[in-house]
Amino acid sequence: MGRASRTGIDSFHRSSSAKLCAVGCDRPMQHLAFERRGRGEPLLLLPGAGADPCLWDAVANRLAPSYELHLAEIAGFAGRPRGKGSLWPAVLDELVGYASTLDTTIVVGHSWGGFLGWSLLVAGMNVKAGVVVDSMPALGALLTKDRTALDRAVNERVARLRGVPPEALARHLEPSIVAMTRSSEQADRVLALAARSDPEALADAMQAAWLADLRPALASVDSAVTLVLPGDEHLAPEVRAAKHALARQQIEELPSHRVVAVPEAGHYVMLDQPEALASIIHDVAEAV
Repeated sequence: MGRASRTGIDSFHRSSSAKLCAVGCDRPMQHLAFERRGRGEPLLLLPGAGADPCLWDAVANRLAPSYELHLAEIAGFAGRPRGKGSLWPAVLDELVGYASTLDTTIVVGHSWGGFLGWSLLVAGMNVKAGVVVDSMPALGALLTKDRTALDRAVNERVARLRGVPPEALARHLEPSIVAMTRSSEQADRVLALAARSDPEALADAMQAAWLADLRPALASVDSAVTLVLPGDEHLAPEVRAAKHALARQQIEELPSHRVVAVPEAGHYVMLDQPEALASIIHDVAEAV
């Protein structure tokens, strides 16, 4: 996958360490660790902000008999110690380095992990295909089309998050997590993990994803990409329609892509419909 546009992840491409890692990084990773399961073709599974690999378990159990799963653990998320310095773009630097050690791979990312997946695809690494679960290459467009207003809104949110004491993080995150989940039990599970995260790491993650715009680079992506959208039946019809239309519009420039909707699922598709998501990933792996 040789071609890559530099537009949209300039901060990454300006980093000389990122370029060194891209051709084989042998220094210890500060922001990433990987849990391996199964044997076969490698699949990278990337979690959302504040999430733990355990949220992939129901999907991973279905895939492990046929694939070698590399489940990413992010420093500062779900009780893991925060790495040195800012999470972004260092975590992408390390992800590129790790991906370069694999002969080829399929990347699967959910939410913020989807943003990581988009970034890896744009970087032109040896990725055969991408499966992005409920994530967009320009997430900030959900808030506003005005760049100045977006910068202001995101930076205000980030500043508030950085100021949250760890003991108050659960209360701060609860409204957004409740809005993204389909049951109180699911919300409790996700919140219990996210509340153990480092506010600074979450703030770094939020700022990177909401301010990035990777759309100009999509035309240079060689990999086939499958965008998985949840049915979002819990959302108001007009909100759901607008979100799904924007997601489809944002990936129009990808040379090879498709959109798959998963009914009876919210943002955490891997929890709501693990069998359906595992089947989608399997079909992608078999097709490339």
